[in-house]
Amino acid sequence: PSSQNVFWVWRDAHSRPSRLYRTSIADGSAQLVHEEHDPALFMKVARTAANGYVVLTLFGPDTSEVRLITAGAECEPPHVLRKRERGIRYEINEWNGGLIVLTNAGGASDRQILRMEMADGSGGNTGASAVSVPLVQHRHGVPIIAMQPFAAALVRLERVDGLHRLVLLMPDGQETVVAFTEPSYVLKMPMAQRWDATHVRISHQTLAQPPRWLDVRLNDGQITEVERDSYSGLDSSRYLMERMHAVAQDGELVPITVLSRRDLAGDQPQPLPLLLTGYGAYGISYEPEFSLPALAWTDAG
Repeated sequence: PSSQNVFWVWRDAHSRPSRLYRTSIADGSAQLVHEEHDPALFMKVARTAANGYVVLTLFGPDTSEVRLITAGAECEPPHVLRKRERGIRYEINEWNGGLIVLTNAGGASDRQILRMEMADGSGGNTGASAVSVPLVQHRHGVPIIAMQPFAAALVRLERVDGLHRLVLLMPDGQETVVAFTEPSYVLKMPMAQRWDATHVRISHQTLAQPPRWLDVRLNDGQITEVERDSYSGLDSSRYLMERMHAVAQDGELVPITVLSRRDLAGDQPQPLPLLLTGYGAYGISYEPEFSLPALAWTDAG
C-alpha cells in the first residue's frame, strides 16, 4: 500500500508456500516477516480493497488465521486478527471505514459477514481488542460464496435455492438484489476490482449460453453487457434447459439441471438416453457451466 516495499511468498522444495518476505524498494534488502511450520497450511498475501492493510492469510481445509500489516507501518510485526482454531475459517477485508470478516464462526455454517469494531476506541490499531458486529447475518441454506468491497457498496455473491445471486449492500444498510431469469446459470465475480469503481464486473453463463461479461452498476444494480464469447454455428435457442429437484435419503433437495434438444422435448415413444454428471462434498458445488462437449452430446440426442 505504501509502494515502499514488495511482499512476496517463498516456496519450499515441495512447492509449499511457507514464508512471507518483505523487500525494500529503496535498497533491495529482504526481511522474513513470517514462516509457517505447519505443513497442512498454505499462505497467500494480498492487500485490502481500500489499501489500508497488507493481509497474510494462513489456511487449510478446516482452519485459517489472518495476520494484518497496517499500511504506512509495513516494517512493524503483523497482528493476528484471530488465532487459528480447528473448524473456524475466516477471511478479512476493509469496507466503510473498518474491517469486515467473512466467517463460519459462531455456528454460521453458511457463513456470515461481521464488522470489526475496536472495543477500546483505539481506531485502526489491529493489536487492540475488538468486538464483532453482524453486518450480514447467517441464514441457513443461503451460503455466502464471496464478498468484494467497493467504496460505493459491498458486493456479495451468495446462493439461494441452489442458484447464484448478487447482492449490493450500501453503506447506509440498503440492499439491492441482482437476479437472473434463466432456470439455471452460473455467476462469477473476479476479485481485486478497483475500489473506486462505479460498476462490479461479473460473468454469466449457462449450459447452453457461453460466458458473457456484465457490468452491474453499484448504486442501482442496472446491468450492461460488455462482451460475450461466441462460437460459429452455435444457436443457444435450439436447446431446452430445465431445472428440477431430487429428494435425497436424508430429505434434502438436490438441484438438477437438464439440457436437451428443444425439438426432442416432450413426450417420446422411447426414453432418451441421459448422461448424468455431478458432485457434492466439502461445500463444493458442481456448477452448470457452459460446455461444448455437453452440447455435442445433446445434439446427438
